[in-house]
Amino acid sequence: MILSYYFIRKRIQELLKHPQARRRRFFAWNEVKSLCIIYLQKDCAEAEACIAQLEAMGKKVHCLVFAPDTQVSSTGKEAQLVCTKADMNLWAFPSEAIEKHFCAEPCDMLLDLVPDEHLPLQYLELKHPAPFKIGIKKTSDGLYDCTLEVPKRDIRYIFAQMLHYLQTFRSA
Repeated sequence: MILSYYFIRKRIQELLKHPQARRRRFFAWNEVKSLCIIYLQKDCAEAEACIAQLEAMGKKVHCLVFAPDTQVSSTGKEAQLVCTKADMNLWAFPSEAIEKHFCAEPCDMLLDLVPDEHLPLQYLELKHPAPFKIGIKKTSDGLYDCTLEVPKRDIRYIFAQMLHYLQTFRSA
C-alpha cells in the first residue's frame, strides 16, 4: 500500500538537480551491445515483439517490468526483473533489493517504453548508471539524454520512433 508519492517526487527532483556521477556517452546504433528496456506488464505483448526485434539484431536485452499486482505472468526470460507494488514501501520507493539488482545490470543504453509518468520507475532510471538513456517526454525534464515527444501512446510506435532515431544518429 502506497500512502503518498510526495517523498519519491521530492527525491526525483533532488536527483535531477544533483545527478549521480555517470559517464554519459552517445553510442552509434552499431556500437550498442546491450540494452535495458523498461515497460509495464500490460504492454508485455508489444514489448516482447520489440525485444525479439532487438535480439534478432544481435543486441543483449535486459528488462525491467512493472506489474501492478503481485501475480506476474512469467515470460520465461532470464534477463527480466519484475517490480510489483509489493516491492515498494509506503512512499513508493522500490525495495533496496530491486534497486541493487536493477542498477547492477550493465548496459550501453536504457530505453523507457512507459508512455506515462511512473515515479518508482523514474527513480530507478535515475539511479541506473547507463551511459545513454532515451525515453518519452514526461513532466520530469532532464530524465533522459534523448527525449522523444510522440503523439501516440502505442508501444510499438514509440519503439519504432526510438529505433529510427537511434539508427539515424551517428556519434561525432
